[in-house]
Amino acid sequence: LEDAERALKGAATVTVPAVVVDIFKDCRSHLASLQPPELVSDRRLGQAVRMLQVVAWTCGRSQVEVCDCSLLAHVFWQSLENRETFQTWLQARLAKSRGRQLAAILSGLLDRVLSKATAAADLLGELQVFQRATEKEIVEAERQQQLARAHCWLPHKETQNFCAAVDLELDSRSGPRTLLMEVARLSAAAELAAEEVDVYVRKRRAVGDLEWSGSSSDASTIDEQTFKLGKHKGRLFSEVAENDVDYCNMVEKKVAAGSFGGDSPLDRQVRAFVSYLKESRSQ
Repeated sequence: LEDAERALKGAATVTVPAVVVDIFKDCRSHLASLQPPELVSDRRLGQAVRMLQVVAWTCGRSQVEVCDCSLLAHVFWQSLENRETFQTWLQARLAKSRGRQLAAILSGLLDRVLSKATAAADLLGELQVFQRATEKEIVEAERQQQLARAHCWLPHKETQNFCAAVDLELDSRSGPRTLLMEVARLSAAAELAAEEVDVYVRKRRAVGDLEWSGSSSDASTIDEQTFKLGKHKGRLFSEVAENDVDYCNMVEKKVAAGSFGGDSPLDRQVRAFVSYLKESRSQ
């Protein structure tokens, strides 16, 4: 009993950073969007926050971390019907980086190079600033992985899943590690042939490289790309696109023929998935 009281007192001193507050907000919004909807009360949110403060304190920390939020997979959902959907969404949400934002910034910089608005001599300086921001993002993501591996509350399997999801995000097309490699290539091109760097960018883009269409800071991207209905409920668009070609072909044909044109949740979901497939192929 004394240990419990000491833990509660210690937990009260643990801070909750803005990044964790945003995760709670997104969890609440996502659960409300499910079918059937699940509403998370202010009281329940407060209980979850206090739980994570205790978790952080017992791990020897003075701040709740992103990796601690993995435990929300066990406390927020109410119906078994929505459990897998929420847990899949949460894993992707916790792994989410600023990669899309960074990709949009890099894409804009290259657009300025092609239009001669940014001189080759200035490109190196801007790439160095971009490199520092990207490295900072990678360092933070890898720090979360280290904290997860040393976590005293996360089961081994959940730690593995969290770390794998972070790696997948870092190495994705617009992931920070991928962007860092592109920055190295662009810097080398600018140093070796400063006057022809625009030619290099144009050639790379001609084969589909150095473009990140749809890159944005929209926090709802993961939510929008998760199936909430049907046989693939709880799975990400990317997962279904890779593993169920027959389903992809079927819905594309039906949408092209005029099906799923209504405003029901299923119709909107199918149209969003078909749009995702077309955009993925264009990249």
